[in-house]
Amino acid sequence: MTAGQPSRNMSEPRRDALLGVVRLLITASMVISLAMGLATAIAFALMPVWWESARIALEQQASGSLPENLSYLIGGTLVLGVAASLLVFQFFRVSRRIVISVSDGDPFIPENATRLRNMAWLSVAVQLLTFPAAALTGWLAHVAHTAYFDSKFSLGGILLALVLFVLARVFRIGAEMREDLDGTI
Repeated sequence: MTAGQPSRNMSEPRRDALLGVVRLLITASMVISLAMGLATAIAFALMPVWWESARIALEQQASGSLPENLSYLIGGTLVLGVAASLLVFQFFRVSRRIVISVSDGDPFIPENATRLRNMAWLSVAVQLLTFPAAALTGWLAHVAHTAYFDSKFSLGGILLALVLFVLARVFRIGAEMREDLDGTI
């Protein structure tokens, strides 16, 4: 702090343009993930309506008959898409709460350590969904002779989870240190 600047209480809310932009982007990401999950859920729910015409189009493209269980594979892929969208929505919802606590001037609280740990587990869950999703989409592309949608395991996703687990520990220790400091004053 320089001479003439008023001191600021750390628990005072801050107006920070970067945090405002991040909050806006996180909120937009929440809306997008929720919309994608809803659209996929609607596609799944309406599958009895559109499946027959889609099957005929796929058979024409594949130049032959398709396996009988293809509708189950497509339905399974849609269900995995809904699950992934909900996990991503929850990830952004939790991250938004952390950004709000930073805006409020109080980030080193036990709740944020828990939130970061939850975000790490959500990242792991999304990565685990890629295994059945990759298997289903790969098999669908093979039997339908269509372009393959690559939904493989992401090393970046696992690194994100590891960083979040470490940050959760940092926040937990920071919150404990703050509580100890508050107890000695």
